Amino acid sequence: MQRPVDIKTKYGFVRKIGDGSFGNTWMVLSLQTTTTSILKHYVLKQLAIGGPHQNSIKEVEAEATILSKMKHPNIVSYIESFHSTDSYFNIVMTYCEGGDLHQRIIDTSEKNRSLSEAQITEWFIQTSMALQHIHGKHIIHRDVKASNIFLTKNDVVKLGDFGISRILKNQELAKTQIGTPYYLSPELCQNRSYGKKSDMWALGCCLFEMMELKHCFDADNMNGLIMRIVRASVPPMRGNYNKSLKNLVKALLSREPRARPSAGKILCDPYIVKHMVRLLGQTQTVVEAGDFGTPSQPCPEEVERKLDIDKDLQLDRERMLRRQKERLFKTDTSLTAASPTSVVMTSASAVSVTDIRLDADNNYDIDEDENESEPEPVEMVNRYMTLLDEDVNQLAMCNAKTPSENPTVSNQQTSHNQSEADVQLPLEKNIHRRYWDIGTLPTQVLLPVTGYNDSPLVSLHQAMEPVREFLDDIDVKIAVAKANTQRHLGILSSDEAAAIQLYTMESMPLERCVYFILNKTLRTANRRGLVPWFPYLKLLLTALWKLPSVRSIVWRGIRNVNLSDEYVEGNHYTWWNLSSCTDTLTIMETPQFLGNTGLRTLFSVECENGKDIKDYSYVSNEKEILLPPGTYFKVCGKLNPTPDLFIIHVKEVKPPYELIVPPY
Repeated sequence: MQRPVDIKTKYGFVRKIGDGSFGNTWMVLSLQTTTTSILKHYVLKQLAIGGPHQNSIKEVEAEATILSKMKHPNIVSYIESFHSTDSYFNIVMTYCEGGDLHQRIIDTSEKNRSLSEAQITEWFIQTSMALQHIHGKHIIHRDVKASNIFLTKNDVVKLGDFGISRILKNQELAKTQIGTPYYLSPELCQNRSYGKKSDMWALGCCLFEMMELKHCFDADNMNGLIMRIVRASVPPMRGNYNKSLKNLVKALLSREPRARPSAGKILCDPYIVKHMVRLLGQTQTVVEAGDFGTPSQPCPEEVERKLDIDKDLQLDRERMLRRQKERLFKTDTSLTAASPTSVVMTSASAVSVTDIRLDADNNYDIDEDENESEPEPVEMVNRYMTLLDEDVNQLAMCNAKTPSENPTVSNQQTSHNQSEADVQLPLEKNIHRRYWDIGTLPTQVLLPVTGYNDSPLVSLHQAMEPVREFLDDIDVKIAVAKANTQRHLGILSSDEAAAIQLYTMESMPLERCVYFILNKTLRTANRRGLVPWFPYLKLLLTALWKLPSVRSIVWRGIRNVNLSDEYVEGNHYTWWNLSSCTDTLTIMETPQFLGNTGLRTLFSVECENGKDIKDYSYVSNEKEILLPPGTYFKVCGKLNPTPDLFIIHVKEVKPPYELIVPPY
């Protein structure tokens, strides 16, 4: 048996995020890598119940070993499992920064919006691929629900919380019945056997929930809910979604398990195939040279006969291109890009599309049993999985480059120093003080920031006129900022984009920089000092408010100081200045930023409204996430992994009153 270890030497407990019958779930920080993970903390005495379950501990260990080797782009990655000296069994998994599908549905409903058909279909496909992988290994999830479908920061599905429920099926069933059993299948309500098709019923409930933003079956009490699940028809779906998508819901919610499609058959459904083909056709799919060779070219008539791609599904091209830019494929000499047309041709010819139809009772017209083999994965599904596998893609890109080509902060800066903008202006790229300039400690409660929003929206030149006397070379900086941001305007105007870049410019002396003076003024109790900054603040915050919010773990550090005593766990604090953070910890550890030696305080920030400004920053490789002024935090935990490093984990929460009025 594995020797128990002291868990406090491996992980720092940041905050509890869930409780269960057999233990609890924590967000933790690795004391060796300072990366954020999820740790499931199982009580051994709860697992070692006597009688027929006395070997449950060994079974859980064996199951954890299997799960740690289960690699799939849409399954939460298991990092390690071990016994700890506090009589717990621990499973460590990757942390999904995008939250879970349940919370995303709630957020969408509260905003009186709906999820797009493209987004719903994409998440549904990814969850189906995860279930196909699990079922192919003869594992039943048993707890498929929206809150167990996690999302990365790029909105890729990661199915989690499976496997252990398979070992503890009796206890887990009892727990489900006591809790909120919106996803119970009819056979489970009737005490019949539970199989893979019960997972598919739960998947149908999730699909309905994404479309209607509410549970498929609901009632005031348990008996009423069970009666609805067993007898009631699927409620009408009022959303303006494709009929094929609605038919998939009805098929998955067939009362007889044999009538429900398997995950493999879902992925061969014509509507789903069309979506995957269209996605691959709009993305410059990158394949390793030599692995696939030249794509075969079937005749256009054959492709058209199999798939009429354009009729049933319309994807937002700009959205897909943006996703491609953010997380998928970058140009590299060691990789070969197939043209969109050739990808569609190859994918279409490789797929054997099962013509799945609904009968008069809205059931799939198929006859299968639980032991039948799943459809073989086709080339298109494999490519779609590769497109989703962020970690594999990033690793392949890095490994394909020689050491001199692999970018680092230092050599990217050297390259950037040769640009025309740097020749014109003595801007500093080795200071990065705004990442660790926090000013006075947040012990004083200040008045909200108001009044700036009444200022008219003017050009950047006009906005800087009232503060021109405090700044150096402002006209040159504005010209450089506008020139650099022209290719990234998007939803921003030229002046708005340049306003962001102007904020990120650091030059000597720092006391004459925009960011330095503005932040110092934002931290000052006398709010009248902000009046000259109102036009620029209106322009800058208008730009930031237009950008989508980032919900993620970001990092911010302060050199030469230990702030752990000033930030009391459980207390709330306000950062009044604009706060520069990064979503990449390795950047923070470089000498130009916080470094990895000397006295340091590192903030791990669980933000809700960060703004990704890397496309507008003067030094884009900093991967800067900017927190707006007046960001309100709760201190959730503190760690001291080494004598000179103090880590403070804070979570952005809603303030008791509005700290800064919106710009519009």
